[in-house]
Amino acid sequence: MPNNRKVNFVGVNISLFLVKETDFVESLTLTNKIFNLKSLIVVDELGHLKGIITDGDLKAYRDMHLTEPVYVHEAMNSNPFFVRNSNKFLTEDVLNFEASRGVVPVVNDENKVVDAAYVGELPAPKSETISEVYVGLAPLRISFGGGGTDTSYWFKNNSGKVVNAAIAKYARVFIKKRSDKTVTITDYTGTRSTTIDKLSASQSDIIIAGLKKFNLKLGVEVTIVCDAPNGSGLGGSSSVCTALIKALCLMFDINLTNKEVSNLAYSIERIDAQISGGWQDQIAASYGGFLTTNFSALEISTVKMDIDNRVYNELISCLFLIRAGTTRDGSSLHKDFERSVENSDFQHLMKQIMMMGITAEKMFLAGNIQKLPNLFNKSWELKKLMSKKISNPNLDKFAAQLGKWGSSGTKLLGAGGGGYFLAWVNLPDQHNFLEKLSDNQIEFERIIFDHRGAVSWKIKL
Repeated sequence: MPNNRKVNFVGVNISLFLVKETDFVESLTLTNKIFNLKSLIVVDELGHLKGIITDGDLKAYRDMHLTEPVYVHEAMNSNPFFVRNSNKFLTEDVLNFEASRGVVPVVNDENKVVDAAYVGELPAPKSETISEVYVGLAPLRISFGGGGTDTSYWFKNNSGKVVNAAIAKYARVFIKKRSDKTVTITDYTGTRSTTIDKLSASQSDIIIAGLKKFNLKLGVEVTIVCDAPNGSGLGGSSSVCTALIKALCLMFDINLTNKEVSNLAYSIERIDAQISGGWQDQIAASYGGFLTTNFSALEISTVKMDIDNRVYNELISCLFLIRAGTTRDGSSLHKDFERSVENSDFQHLMKQIMMMGITAEKMFLAGNIQKLPNLFNKSWELKKLMSKKISNPNLDKFAAQLGKWGSSGTKLLGAGGGGYFLAWVNLPDQHNFLEKLSDNQIEFERIIFDHRGAVSWKIKL
Protein backbone atom coordinates (compact mmCIF):
# COMPACT_ATOMS: atom_id res chain seq x y z
CA MET A 1 0.00 0.00 0.00
CA PRO A 2 1.51 3.37 -1.01
CA ASN A 3 2.40 5.83 1.75
CA ASN A 4 0.51 9.12 1.30
CA ARG A 5 2.09 11.04 4.18
CA LYS A 6 3.84 14.19 3.08
CA VAL A 7 7.59 14.07 2.41
CA ASN A 8 9.43 17.08 3.85
CA PHE A 9 12.96 18.29 3.21
CA VAL A 10 14.72 19.30 6.42
CA GLY A 11 16.87 22.08 4.92
CA VAL A 12 18.78 24.08 7.53
CA ASN A 13 17.98 21.46 10.17
CA ILE A 14 20.05 18.83 8.34
CA SER A 15 22.61 18.77 11.18
CA LEU A 16 20.02 17.02 13.38
CA PHE A 17 20.19 13.97 11.11
CA LEU A 18 23.98 13.76 10.68
CA VAL A 19 26.56 11.73 12.56
CA LYS A 20 30.19 11.17 11.65
CA GLU A 21 31.42 7.68 10.85
CA THR A 22 34.01 8.07 13.63
CA ASP A 23 31.45 9.15 16.26
CA PHE A 24 30.79 6.94 19.26
CA VAL A 25 27.59 4.93 18.95
CA GLU A 26 26.65 6.38 22.35
CA SER A 27 26.24 9.82 20.76
CA LEU A 28 23.88 8.28 18.22
CA THR A 29 21.64 6.71 20.85
CA LEU A 30 21.60 10.03 22.71
CA THR A 31 20.36 11.86 19.60
CA ASN A 32 17.66 9.22 19.15
CA LYS A 33 16.65 9.62 22.79
CA ILE A 34 16.17 13.36 22.45
CA PHE A 35 14.49 13.55 19.05
CA ASN A 36 13.17 10.00 18.51
CA LEU A 37 15.00 9.68 15.17
CA LYS A 38 15.09 6.06 14.05
CA SER A 39 17.72 6.52 11.35
CA LEU A 40 20.62 8.91 10.89
CA ILE A 41 22.89 9.80 7.98
CA VAL A 42 26.57 8.94 8.34
CA VAL A 43 29.15 11.29 6.80
CA ASP A 44 32.91 11.71 6.83
CA GLU A 45 34.78 14.77 8.11
CA LEU A 46 34.07 16.64 4.85
CA GLY A 47 30.38 15.82 4.79
CA HIS A 48 30.47 13.10 2.13
CA LEU A 49 27.81 10.40 2.41
CA LYS A 50 29.21 7.20 3.93
CA GLY A 51 26.05 5.36 4.99
CA ILE A 52 22.89 5.17 7.08
CA ILE A 53 22.57 3.78 10.58
CA THR A 54 19.28 2.65 12.13
CA ASP A 55 18.01 0.88 15.21
CA GLY A 56 17.87 -2.28 13.07
CA ASP A 57 21.53 -1.93 12.08
CA LEU A 58 22.53 -1.71 15.76
CA LYS A 59 20.44 -4.77 16.63
CA ALA A 60 21.92 -6.76 13.73
CA TYR A 61 25.45 -5.89 14.86
CA ARG A 62 24.69 -6.98 18.44
CA ASP A 63 23.16 -10.25 17.24
CA MET A 64 26.14 -11.04 15.02
CA HIS A 65 29.01 -9.93 17.28
CA LEU A 66 27.39 -10.40 20.73
CA THR A 67 28.75 -7.01 21.78
CA GLU A 68 28.00 -3.32 21.35
CA PRO A 69 29.63 -1.43 18.46
CA VAL A 70 31.96 1.35 19.57
CA TYR A 71 32.03 3.52 16.45
CA VAL A 72 29.18 4.35 14.08
CA HIS A 73 30.97 2.98 10.99
CA GLU A 74 31.12 -0.51 12.52
CA ALA A 75 27.35 -0.95 12.38
CA MET A 76 26.18 1.34 9.54
CA ASN A 77 24.70 0.34 6.19
CA SER A 78 27.37 1.52 3.76
CA ASN A 79 25.16 1.17 0.67
CA PRO A 80 22.08 3.28 1.46
CA PHE A 81 19.34 4.59 -0.80
CA PHE A 82 19.91 8.26 -1.67
CA VAL A 83 18.88 10.88 -4.23
CA ARG A 84 20.79 13.66 -5.91
CA ASN A 85 19.63 17.23 -5.36
CA SER A 86 19.38 17.72 -9.14
CA ASN A 87 16.49 15.26 -9.37
CA LYS A 88 15.03 14.98 -5.84
CA PHE A 89 11.64 16.25 -7.03
CA LEU A 90 11.57 13.88 -10.03
CA THR A 91 11.40 10.68 -7.98
CA GLU A 92 8.40 11.50 -5.78
CA ASP A 93 6.84 8.04 -5.65
CA VAL A 94 10.08 6.24 -4.85
CA LEU A 95 11.14 8.96 -2.45
CA ASN A 96 7.80 8.81 -0.65
CA PHE A 97 8.19 5.07 -0.11
CA GLU A 98 11.85 5.22 0.98
CA ALA A 99 11.32 8.22 3.27
CA SER A 100 8.48 6.40 5.01
CA ARG A 101 11.08 3.82 6.14
CA GLY A 102 13.60 6.37 7.42
CA VAL A 103 15.51 9.49 6.52
CA VAL A 104 16.79 9.69 2.92
CA PRO A 105 20.02 11.60 2.22
CA VAL A 106 20.11 14.15 -0.58
CA VAL A 107 23.60 14.61 -2.05
CA ASN A 108 25.19 16.95 -4.57
CA ASP A 109 27.43 15.96 -7.47
CA GLU A 110 30.40 15.68 -5.08
CA ASN A 111 28.44 13.18 -2.96
CA LYS A 112 28.18 15.65 -0.06
CA VAL A 113 24.97 15.54 1.97
CA VAL A 114 23.10 18.81 1.43
CA ASP A 115 19.58 17.88 2.54
CA ALA A 116 17.42 15.00 3.73
CA ALA A 117 13.90 13.76 3.04
CA TYR A 118 11.72 12.89 6.00
CA VAL A 119 8.07 11.79 6.20
CA GLY A 120 5.96 13.93 8.50
CA GLU A 121 6.89 16.98 10.53
CA LEU A 122 10.46 17.65 11.60
CA PRO A 123 10.79 16.12 15.07
CA ALA A 124 10.94 18.56 17.94
CA PRO A 125 10.85 18.21 21.71
CA LYS A 126 7.54 18.77 23.44
CA SER A 127 6.50 22.30 24.31
CA GLU A 128 4.55 23.46 27.35
CA THR A 129 2.89 26.58 28.68
CA ILE A 130 4.66 29.92 28.92
CA SER A 131 3.91 30.58 32.61
CA GLU A 132 6.93 28.75 34.07
CA VAL A 133 10.65 29.27 34.53
CA TYR A 134 12.96 26.27 34.14
CA VAL A 135 16.10 26.38 36.26
CA GLY A 136 19.27 24.37 35.75
CA LEU A 137 22.09 24.41 38.30
CA ALA A 138 25.52 22.79 37.89
CA PRO A 139 28.59 22.90 40.16
CA LEU A 140 32.05 24.15 39.27
CA ARG A 141 35.10 21.99 40.02
CA ILE A 142 38.66 21.78 41.25
CA SER A 143 41.19 19.26 39.99
CA PHE A 144 43.60 17.28 42.16
CA GLY A 145 45.66 15.62 39.42
CA GLY A 146 45.82 14.61 35.78
CA GLY A 147 44.24 17.71 34.24
CA GLY A 148 45.07 17.92 30.53
CA THR A 149 45.03 14.16 29.93
CA ASP A 150 41.23 14.45 29.52
CA THR A 151 41.56 16.05 26.08
CA SER A 152 40.52 14.02 23.03
CA TYR A 153 43.66 14.95 21.12
CA TRP A 154 45.68 13.32 23.91
CA PHE A 155 43.75 10.20 24.83
CA LYS A 156 42.92 9.14 21.27
CA ASN A 157 46.44 7.62 21.23
CA ASN A 158 47.29 7.60 24.96
CA SER A 159 45.75 6.97 28.35
CA GLY A 160 44.41 9.68 30.61
CA LYS A 161 43.26 9.93 34.21
CA VAL A 162 41.82 12.88 36.11
CA VAL A 163 40.87 13.11 39.77
CA ASN A 164 38.64 16.08 40.51
CA ALA A 165 35.74 17.20 42.67
CA ALA A 166 32.67 19.36 42.28
CA ILE A 167 32.52 22.35 44.61
CA ALA A 168 29.67 24.43 46.03
CA LYS A 169 30.11 27.23 43.51
CA TYR A 170 27.51 27.09 40.79
CA ALA A 171 26.36 28.09 37.34
CA ARG A 172 22.63 28.79 37.11
CA VAL A 173 20.58 29.02 33.93
CA PHE A 174 16.98 30.27 33.95
CA ILE A 175 14.77 29.72 30.88
CA LYS A 176 11.41 31.38 30.37
CA LYS A 177 9.32 30.89 27.24
CA ARG A 178 8.22 33.87 25.18
CA SER A 179 5.09 34.36 23.13
CA ASP A 180 7.16 35.25 20.04
CA LYS A 181 10.21 33.53 18.49
CA THR A 182 12.83 35.96 19.81
CA VAL A 183 15.71 34.59 21.90
CA THR A 184 17.23 36.86 24.54
CA ILE A 185 20.34 35.92 26.50
CA THR A 186 21.37 37.85 29.60
CA ASP A 187 24.61 36.87 31.28
CA TYR A 188 25.06 38.60 34.62
CA THR A 189 28.48 36.96 35.05
CA GLY A 190 29.92 38.36 31.84
CA THR A 191 27.61 41.42 31.90
CA ARG A 192 26.29 40.87 28.39
CA SER A 193 22.85 40.93 26.84
CA THR A 194 21.98 39.53 23.41
CA THR A 195 18.76 39.49 21.42
CA ILE A 196 18.42 37.11 18.45
CA ASP A 197 15.54 36.90 16.01
CA LYS A 198 16.69 33.60 14.50
CA LEU A 199 19.15 30.87 15.51
CA SER A 200 21.60 30.56 12.62
CA ALA A 201 24.18 27.89 11.85
CA SER A 202 27.01 30.45 11.96
CA GLN A 203 26.52 31.39 15.62
CA SER A 204 28.93 29.59 17.97
CA ASP A 205 27.91 30.86 21.42
CA ILE A 206 27.47 28.02 23.97
CA ILE A 207 23.90 29.00 24.81
CA ILE A 208 22.91 29.35 21.16
CA ALA A 209 24.60 26.05 20.31
CA GLY A 210 22.68 24.36 23.12
CA LEU A 211 19.34 25.78 22.01
CA LYS A 212 19.99 24.64 18.45
CA LYS A 213 20.92 21.16 19.68
CA PHE A 214 17.44 20.85 21.20
CA ASN A 215 15.82 22.02 17.94
CA LEU A 216 14.24 24.99 19.71
CA LYS A 217 11.21 26.34 17.82
CA LEU A 218 9.92 28.92 20.28
CA GLY A 219 11.24 32.14 21.73
CA VAL A 220 12.90 32.07 25.15
CA GLU A 221 14.54 34.34 27.68
CA VAL A 222 17.76 32.79 28.96
CA THR A 223 19.43 34.22 32.06
CA ILE A 224 22.87 33.10 33.27
CA VAL A 225 24.34 33.63 36.72
CA CYS A 226 27.66 31.97 37.55
CA ASP A 227 29.67 32.14 40.77
CA ALA A 228 32.94 32.50 38.84
CA PRO A 229 33.76 34.32 35.60
CA ASN A 230 34.76 32.55 32.40
CA GLY A 231 38.50 31.89 32.37
CA SER A 232 38.67 31.29 36.12
CA GLY A 233 40.02 27.73 35.81
CA LEU A 234 36.99 26.26 37.61
CA GLY A 235 35.20 24.96 34.52
CA GLY A 236 32.58 27.71 34.55
CA SER A 237 31.64 27.60 30.86
CA SER A 238 31.08 23.84 31.03
CA SER A 239 28.93 24.26 34.13
CA VAL A 240 26.84 26.88 32.32
CA CYS A 241 26.40 24.47 29.40
CA THR A 242 25.46 21.63 31.77
CA ALA A 243 22.96 23.81 33.64
CA LEU A 244 21.43 24.81 30.29
CA ILE A 245 21.00 21.15 29.32
CA LYS A 246 19.33 20.33 32.64
CA ALA A 247 16.88 23.22 32.24
CA LEU A 248 16.08 22.27 28.63
CA CYS A 249 15.63 18.60 29.54
CA LEU A 250 13.14 19.63 32.19
CA MET A 251 11.34 21.90 29.74
CA PHE A 252 11.02 19.15 27.13
CA ASP A 253 10.53 16.26 29.58
CA ILE A 254 13.72 14.43 28.57
CA ASN A 255 15.47 12.11 31.02
CA LEU A 256 19.23 11.77 30.59
CA THR A 257 21.80 9.98 32.74
CA ASN A 258 24.78 11.83 34.18
CA LYS A 259 26.96 10.34 31.46
CA GLU A 260 24.56 11.39 28.73
CA VAL A 261 24.42 14.93 30.14
CA SER A 262 28.23 15.23 30.27
CA ASN A 263 28.57 13.80 26.73
CA LEU A 264 25.98 16.22 25.39
CA ALA A 265 27.62 19.16 27.19
CA TYR A 266 30.97 18.21 25.65
CA SER A 267 29.39 17.99 22.19
CA ILE A 268 27.74 21.40 22.51
CA GLU A 269 30.74 23.23 23.98
CA ARG A 270 33.68 21.58 22.27
CA ILE A 271 32.23 20.60 18.89
CA ASP A 272 29.29 22.90 18.16
CA ALA A 273 30.57 26.06 19.87
CA GLN A 274 34.19 25.12 19.00
CA ILE A 275 35.65 25.96 22.41
CA SER A 276 38.76 23.85 22.88
CA GLY A 277 39.28 21.89 26.08
CA GLY A 278 38.84 18.56 27.79
CA TRP A 279 36.09 16.44 29.29
CA GLN A 280 36.66 16.76 33.05
CA ASP A 281 34.64 19.97 33.51
CA GLN A 282 31.44 18.54 32.01
CA ILE A 283 31.86 15.30 33.97
CA ALA A 284 32.27 17.05 37.33
CA ALA A 285 29.36 19.40 36.60
CA SER A 286 27.08 16.47 35.73
CA TYR A 287 28.01 13.94 38.42
CA GLY A 288 29.07 16.05 41.42
CA GLY A 289 31.15 14.58 44.24
CA PHE A 290 34.73 13.27 44.20
CA LEU A 291 35.49 11.61 40.88
CA THR A 292 38.16 9.57 39.19
CA THR A 293 37.85 9.26 35.42
CA ASN A 294 39.85 7.11 33.00
CA PHE A 295 40.15 8.24 29.39
CA SER A 296 41.00 6.18 26.32
CA ALA A 297 40.01 6.06 22.65
CA LEU A 298 37.59 3.22 23.44
CA GLU A 299 35.99 4.42 26.65
CA ILE A 300 35.55 7.20 29.18
CA SER A 301 34.70 5.71 32.57
CA THR A 302 33.88 7.73 35.68
CA VAL A 303 33.71 6.44 39.24
CA LYS A 304 32.35 8.46 42.15
CA MET A 305 34.71 7.91 45.08
CA ASP A 306 33.49 7.38 48.63
CA ILE A 307 35.69 9.69 50.71
CA ASP A 308 36.53 8.92 54.32
CA ASN A 309 35.07 11.47 56.78
CA ARG A 310 38.49 12.27 58.21
CA VAL A 311 39.85 12.99 54.73
CA TYR A 312 36.82 15.12 53.90
CA ASN A 313 37.26 17.15 57.10
CA GLU A 314 40.92 17.73 56.30
CA LEU A 315 40.05 18.94 52.81
CA ILE A 316 37.43 21.48 53.90
CA SER A 317 39.73 22.68 56.70
CA CYS A 318 42.97 23.08 54.75
CA LEU A 319 42.02 23.98 51.15
CA PHE A 320 41.72 27.57 49.96
CA LEU A 321 40.76 29.16 46.66
CA ILE A 322 42.85 32.27 46.05
CA ARG A 323 42.02 34.71 43.25
CA ALA A 324 45.02 35.17 40.98
CA GLY A 325 43.65 38.51 39.86
CA THR A 326 43.30 37.66 36.17
CA THR A 327 41.27 35.42 33.90
CA ARG A 328 42.52 33.68 30.79
CA ASP A 329 41.46 32.13 27.47
CA GLY A 330 41.80 28.41 28.17
CA SER A 331 40.60 27.53 24.67
CA SER A 332 43.61 29.28 23.13
CA LEU A 333 46.00 27.37 25.40
CA HIS A 334 44.39 24.05 24.51
CA LYS A 335 44.85 24.82 20.81
CA ASP A 336 48.56 25.32 21.51
CA PHE A 337 48.71 22.02 23.39
CA GLU A 338 47.00 20.18 20.53
CA ARG A 339 49.61 21.47 18.10
CA SER A 340 52.33 20.11 20.43
CA VAL A 341 50.83 16.67 21.03
CA GLU A 342 53.24 14.87 18.69
CA ASN A 343 56.28 16.51 20.30
CA SER A 344 58.25 13.96 22.36
CA ASP A 345 59.01 16.41 25.19
CA PHE A 346 55.34 17.35 25.43
CA GLN A 347 54.34 13.68 25.51
CA HIS A 348 56.81 13.04 28.31
CA LEU A 349 55.30 15.90 30.34
CA MET A 350 51.78 14.64 29.73
CA LYS A 351 52.66 11.15 30.91
CA GLN A 352 54.08 12.62 34.12
CA ILE A 353 50.88 14.63 34.56
CA MET A 354 48.83 11.46 34.13
CA MET A 355 50.91 9.91 36.91
CA MET A 356 49.77 12.81 39.09
CA GLY A 357 46.21 11.64 38.49
CA ILE A 358 47.11 8.04 39.36
CA THR A 359 48.87 9.16 42.53
CA ALA A 360 45.94 11.36 43.58
CA GLU A 361 43.53 8.47 43.08
CA LYS A 362 45.67 6.19 45.26
CA MET A 363 45.78 8.81 48.01
CA PHE A 364 42.03 9.25 48.11
CA LEU A 365 41.23 5.55 47.93
CA ALA A 366 43.77 4.79 50.68
CA GLY A 367 42.41 7.59 52.86
CA ASN A 368 45.85 9.18 53.16
CA ILE A 369 46.27 12.68 51.70
CA GLN A 370 49.29 13.85 53.70
CA LYS A 371 51.32 14.21 50.51
CA LEU A 372 48.60 15.98 48.55
CA PRO A 373 50.31 19.40 48.99
CA ASN A 374 53.48 17.97 47.43
CA LEU A 375 51.39 16.76 44.52
CA PHE A 376 50.03 20.29 44.02
CA ASN A 377 53.56 21.71 43.87
CA LYS A 378 54.79 19.08 41.44
CA SER A 379 51.72 19.45 39.22
CA TRP A 380 52.25 23.21 39.07
CA GLU A 381 55.90 22.84 38.10
CA LEU A 382 55.04 20.33 35.38
CA LYS A 383 52.23 22.48 34.03
CA LYS A 384 54.53 25.48 33.65
CA LEU A 385 56.82 23.41 31.42
CA MET A 386 53.99 22.80 28.94
CA SER A 387 53.83 26.37 27.64
CA LYS A 388 55.26 29.80 28.36
CA LYS A 389 51.66 31.06 28.44
CA ILE A 390 50.81 28.97 31.52
CA SER A 391 52.43 31.37 33.93
CA ASN A 392 54.09 34.77 34.01
CA PRO A 393 56.37 36.61 36.46
CA ASN A 394 53.41 37.96 38.44
CA LEU A 395 51.82 34.54 38.87
CA ASP A 396 55.17 32.97 39.80
CA LYS A 397 55.78 35.69 42.36
CA PHE A 398 52.27 35.32 43.79
CA ALA A 399 52.59 31.54 44.13
CA ALA A 400 55.96 31.93 45.87
CA GLN A 401 54.47 34.51 48.23
CA LEU A 402 51.62 32.16 49.17
CA GLY A 403 54.26 29.57 50.03
CA LYS A 404 56.13 31.99 52.27
CA TRP A 405 52.90 32.88 54.08
CA GLY A 406 52.11 29.27 54.92
CA SER A 407 50.81 27.35 51.89
CA SER A 408 52.59 23.98 51.72
CA GLY A 409 51.06 23.15 48.33
CA THR A 410 49.98 25.55 45.58
CA LYS A 411 48.76 25.01 42.02
CA LEU A 412 46.98 27.10 39.42
CA LEU A 413 43.64 25.60 38.40
CA GLY A 414 42.54 25.16 34.80
CA ALA A 415 44.60 25.39 31.64
CA GLY A 416 46.77 28.18 33.04
CA GLY A 417 47.40 31.87 32.51
CA GLY A 418 45.24 33.11 35.40
CA GLY A 419 42.13 32.34 37.40
CA TYR A 420 42.39 30.72 40.85
CA PHE A 421 45.19 29.16 42.85
CA LEU A 422 44.35 26.11 44.93
CA ALA A 423 46.36 26.25 48.16
CA TRP A 424 46.79 23.77 50.98
CA VAL A 425 47.49 25.40 54.35
CA ASN A 426 47.94 23.24 57.45
CA LEU A 427 45.88 24.34 60.44
CA PRO A 428 48.83 25.62 62.56
CA ASP A 429 49.89 27.92 59.69
CA GLN A 430 46.48 29.40 58.96
CA HIS A 431 46.53 32.30 61.41
CA ASN A 432 49.57 33.85 59.75
CA PHE A 433 48.32 32.92 56.27
CA LEU A 434 44.93 34.57 56.73
CA GLU A 435 46.51 37.61 58.35
CA LYS A 436 48.79 38.10 55.31
CA LEU A 437 45.88 37.70 52.89
CA SER A 438 43.90 40.29 54.84
CA ASP A 439 46.83 42.73 55.03
CA ASN A 440 47.31 42.49 51.26
CA GLN A 441 43.56 42.62 50.45
CA ILE A 442 43.67 39.29 48.63
CA GLU A 443 40.37 37.52 47.99
CA PHE A 444 40.07 33.95 49.21
CA GLU A 445 37.42 31.30 49.85
CA ARG A 446 37.33 28.09 51.78
CA ILE A 447 36.09 25.12 49.78
CA ILE A 448 32.84 23.26 50.34
CA PHE A 449 32.13 20.30 48.05
CA ASP A 450 29.03 19.51 46.06
CA HIS A 451 27.77 15.91 46.06
CA ARG A 452 24.61 16.16 43.97
CA GLY A 453 25.89 17.27 40.58
CA ALA A 454 23.62 19.07 38.11
CA VAL A 455 19.96 19.47 39.06
CA SER A 456 16.89 21.26 37.71
CA TRP A 457 13.54 22.46 38.94
CA LYS A 458 10.58 24.51 37.82
CA ILE A 459 9.28 27.83 39.16
CA LYS A 460 5.63 28.62 38.52
CA LEU A 461 4.91 32.30 37.86
